[in-house]
Amino acid sequence: MNTLVKLILIILIVYVVGRLFIRVLPRLIFWFISRRLQKSHPGLYDEIKRNKKQNKKTRSNNVIIKEPSKQKTSKSSNHDRGEYIDFEEL
Repeated sequence: MNTLVKLILIILIVYVVGRLFIRVLPRLIFWFISRRLQKSHPGLYDEIKRNKKQNKKTRSNNVIIKEPSKQKTSKSSNHDRGEYIDFEEL
């Protein structure tokens, strides 16, 4: 009976530690990477923070408005696609 209680206790501890690890690990990694980036490349870190602020969504009368990106998306640009070739059946 004593070994059964120990086994259940060990399984419960491993489960709780695993769940905690799964929830905390991504945040720890993000914090560590952002900290290292801030120390090694302060200009790049500031630019990333500025871009995040620009791309944030703003609320106006319960309508979500996303700020437009500055990159041009050209759908009418056909010069990159190549030439259309019509093959005939033999």
